[in-house]
Amino acid sequence: MVRPRPTIRRRRVAREVRRLREEAGRTRDDIARLLECGLPKISKLETYRANFNPSELIRVLDYLGTPDPLRTQLIEWNREARHRGLLQEHPEAAPETRRPYMAFEQDASRLQVYESELVHGLAQTEDYARAVVEAMAPQMSDVEVRRRVELRMARQALVTCDDPVDYWLILNEAVVRRAVGGAKTMIGQVERLLELARRKNVTLQVLPFSAGAHAAMSSPFTILSFDNDDEPPMVYVEDVSHSYLLEKAGQLDTYNVAFNRLRASALSPDLSFELLRTAANEWTRAGGIA
Repeated sequence: MVRPRPTIRRRRVAREVRRLREEAGRTRDDIARLLECGLPKISKLETYRANFNPSELIRVLDYLGTPDPLRTQLIEWNREARHRGLLQEHPEAAPETRRPYMAFEQDASRLQVYESELVHGLAQTEDYARAVVEAMAPQMSDVEVRRRVELRMARQALVTCDDPVDYWLILNEAVVRRAVGGAKTMIGQVERLLELARRKNVTLQVLPFSAGAHAAMSSPFTILSFDNDDEPPMVYVEDVSHSYLLEKAGQLDTYNVAFNRLRASALSPDLSFELLRTAANEWTRAGGIA
């Protein structure tokens, strides 16, 4: 099954409608009067924070004199943009600051990820995810923790579905050495990484301690790329309380250079696999498991 990529579709519709409006010499006020609504709604539609109602989109396209085949294409993209996505299926689980990233994550064709402190969410086991959520948000109730973990597990279909993302994951060696949840949890987590490393759509590298100073000592990051040349890549970074999606060309260049340098400093995928196998054996011994 091909992923519908609703966020990208919504962004394309918004961008094209705004371009058509400006070329026609119309204002947002004109569209608001046409749809008998307020300017805030038009602002949300043109900045892809909301979907067009199908009948409203047709009225706008007709008003702007949109020719075929563009008119038909925009109507189809808008239909796909209204697809019920992962965030709609888990409405109370996603942190507000991370919702924009999660939406684009589900639409991406390629993810290039560097993680320095923990296993990336798309590669976590359920036990590991629970231990991370409980440590980072100790105020959460058991119900909230369960919802957060369920969403994280649901996101992982992106890597294993019939139309999977191209997933390039670089982990600092500290990630597989840190006892998150105890030895038993770490055994399962490292085995999960080994399982992912065998997938054709996954490239997994470990940045060893021996690499010393490296290109991303300040923070982890994710570069998201999409399957259409009209959709430029973006970079996602976050800290304890904020998250950012960066789209300026200079910012993208900086992170692309950093990722390429990390890739060169990290162990090869084969040597990374061997390090992970060694780590799994060490965690097994640490847990006293025969």
